[in-house]
Amino acid sequence: MKLERSAIELAAGSDEARITTYSDSSWTTAIDGTGAGSSGVVAASTASQITVSGTVDETLTFCTGTSGITSSSCAGATGTSAGLGTLSTSSAKTSTSQIGVATNAGSGYAITYTGATLTSGSNTIAACSSGCTSSTGSGQYGFNLRANTSPSVGSNPAGAGLANPVANYNTNNTFRFATGDTVVSNSSADDFRLFTVAYLANIANTTPAGIYSSTVTWVATPTF
Repeated sequence: MKLERSAIELAAGSDEARITTYSDSSWTTAIDGTGAGSSGVVAASTASQITVSGTVDETLTFCTGTSGITSSSCAGATGTSAGLGTLSTSSAKTSTSQIGVATNAGSGYAITYTGATLTSGSNTIAACSSGCTSSTGSGQYGFNLRANTSPSVGSNPAGAGLANPVANYNTNNTFRFATGDTVVSNSSADDFRLFTVAYLANIANTTPAGIYSSTVTWVATPTF
């Protein structure tokens, strides 16, 4: 049996196959005769492949501010100063700032910070380097990333993401400041997450007068 392929394509993805039967090994004498009806024609389908591809870029969304960051977006982030007001020996002073973060990094991300304690010239207010609870009349400076009741300041993390603060910054009413610390660590890709940084300051009767400030630099590092 000899198959001769027609050069005429019936439709996209389909060809004709012509079948002719011969009676001799030289393939010269068709059993079915010659002319019309001497061979059969059938439609045979063919196939080809299309490869569809796309690229997903590495992404990190990160922002800081004192307001405007929501549980889903950095779009409204604004503000660079978290004022504590006039520090007092009789009541704790507080303030807040915000952090927004999300990434598709397979091994997640870490947020760290650097900076110095509250300082006025050569005078400083002691940092809560090992963690502390608020104690009026004592020099203290620190923060956490939780809602607190003593004093009342801050909010718990919010958003579709699942990341939470590390232990040292994840305890209500316990504040800490230790430059270089990691405050949030997450081991997988995570959706948007809003963190509220709650700052605490107390002073002693002997704290020298002055304008005290602390500049905190926040760094988010993804692990792709």
